[in-house]
Amino acid sequence: MNMESKNTVFVGGKPTAVYVTAAVVISKNYDEVFFVARGKKMLKAIDACFMAKRNFLKEWTIKSTEVLESPYEINGNSRYVSSIKLVLIK
Repeated sequence: MNMESKNTVFVGGKPTAVYVTAAVVISKNYDEVFFVARGKKMLKAIDACFMAKRNFLKEWTIKSTEVLESPYEINGNSRYVSSIKLVLIK
């Protein structure tokens, strides 16, 4: 499984519908769509993934879900930030 930025939806502060639309557009050219988010935006990534699957990509399945924790350095202080990666496949 090779995660490229071309078939990855990086979830942030925009409305959820923007990420759903991005996933639908990506699905026309790729057999895998990745949703990636960190911190507070993890819930939005889950919502966007399920909304895309339920409403537009009905024949697709959720292949895997990974919840990770990685160090993140701010002003010399190291903190751990949770992140999630969801994979939809055709």
